[in-house]
Amino acid sequence: MSATEQTVSGSAPGLRRNAIGLREVLFQSITDMAPGAAIAASIPAGAALAAGSLPLAVVFALVACLLCAWCIGLLAREMPAAGSLATYAARGLHPAVGFLVAWGYVLVGWLIPPLVLLQLGFTTAPRSTPSSTGTRRTCGGRGR
Repeated sequence: MSATEQTVSGSAPGLRRNAIGLREVLFQSITDMAPGAAIAASIPAGAALAAGSLPLAVVFALVACLLCAWCIGLLAREMPAAGSLATYAARGLHPAVGFLVAWGYVLVGWLIPPLVLLQLGFTTAPRSTPSSTGTRRTCGGRGR
């Protein structure tokens, strides 16, 4: 009998109660927050492009994230499983789609660290570089 077949009481299918503790939930939460942290760290880059409309853009992004979280919460209530998004795609669409979603999630997980570091490099890079003549070249190309 697996954890997904019956609960501890044996009456209804679902996940086994108290199967994971605080440590497991904490570290899973930290690793899943990395994409959100990358988005939050990209706000300085967005400030240069969005100018005065940045607060409105952040509010729109917040609303979109809350709607996604609400939908995932509803799916978790209806289909309690450890597979998360891959399980929802497999049960809702087709098992092959769930397989592709699971592997896509793994591949994106490998892309997150280099992309976050690339964005961090662009954010912290100096906006001007010294030239060989002692003057500083700015982004506009004119020396001081």
